[in-house]
Amino acid sequence: MEMVIVVAIVGILAALVVPSFSRSKELGDLRAATRKLMGTIQRARTLAATGKNDNYPTWNPTDRVVHAGILFAPDGYQLFVDRDRIRDGDEITIEVVDFDDSTASEYAPTVVVVAPPPATEIRFAKNGTIVGGLDNTLILRDTPSGIEQTVQLSLGGSARLR
Repeated sequence: MEMVIVVAIVGILAALVVPSFSRSKELGDLRAATRKLMGTIQRARTLAATGKNDNYPTWNPTDRVVHAGILFAPDGYQLFVDRDRIRDGDEITIEVVDFDDSTASEYAPTVVVVAPPPATEIRFAKNGTIVGGLDNTLILRDTPSGIEQTVQLSLGGSARLR
């Protein structure tokens, strides 16, 4: 009889703890995705500031990075460099982060980009500032839990977690 009581108590405790572990994993995945986004923002600023040409395909040896930036999609984003100031197809994609691709992503496929809208570009100039005066609030969400993380970009290019 005592064994049945012990098993019942362990079962009740397990039922209480398992949802907590699940939520912790979702929150951990979201935090990791947010840290990755903040690191990518810093990398874009650095690429723009250095102006370096790393022998990018289709670029001449004399071409230099004029802008670097991030192009957003619902399920991730791309880091790119550009030798001019317009989106004309000569941009070079440096990195693709796709939350849906579970084979290539270390994040759960439940993370989505809420803001900015798809196809939004955030470009950085050589001095590290953001080009244009767009609303630079970036929001990532874990869809099952609804938990969101917000990154605020200043026009000066710095990112902070809100």
